Amino acid sequence: MQFLSFLFEKHLDKTVIVIAVALSVFLLTLGDDSQVQTARSVESFLLGPVDRVESYFLAMDRLVEENLRLKKDVATLSHER
Repeated sequence: MQFLSFLFEKHLDKTVIVIAVALSVFLLTLGDDSQVQTARSVESFLLGPVDRVESYFLAMDRLVEENLRLKKDVATLSHER
């Protein structure tokens, strides 16, 4: 555990580069179909949280717009009543 702490706390930049190079070499040794499938899995793992955050904010924008529209509808209906 101390070794991982050393790698990720003291030498994060070098550790990330070594992991990226090792992953690249690994992908090069795979067949074409396996390369694509593995690359998609890695992309999904790395970008999944970003997609969830983006979806959250898009949903919030839609909710704000719907809330404004509903407030206008309520004001219109109250005025008509």
